[in-house]
Amino acid sequence: ERSVEVAVKHLLNFNAAPRLKTELRYLQKFGGQASIVQVFHTCEWNGHVLLILPFEDAESFDDFIREPPPTETIRDYLIALLQSLVVMHKENVIHRDLKPDNFLIGKHDMVLNRRTFMLIDFGLSEEVVPFKKPKSFAIIC
Repeated sequence: ERSVEVAVKHLLNFNAAPRLKTELRYLQKFGGQASIVQVFHTCEWNGHVLLILPFEDAESFDDFIREPPPTETIRDYLIALLQSLVVMHKENVIHRDLKPDNFLIGKHDMVLNRRTFMLIDFGLSEEVVPFKKPKSFAIIC
């Protein structure tokens, strides 16, 4: 039997219901692919939604860049981020809240001999509406 450290994300009941549904829908759809956080379990407790996620002993982005990381680490960071976005974009979904706080930087894993990365927080994600070029423009004066 193997133990796994988990994190509990508490989605407060005052969050907008559509945002909760969006978060859950995209975590279930993309979780575990590329460097996208995997959801182990969801449950409701006293009117609150709880997400059980893998725990990532993350380093802040400020600490990550304080001393310039090796080129290989920067490459790994960018590749992991872009691979996560490719997974979503193939399904015509955009994250809409991409920032350093939402792409976790794991501390160096001695077993893997590299860092791990994790894209989180899908509450603002949405499907892309294809742009259709208008056939003509109305002139409004």
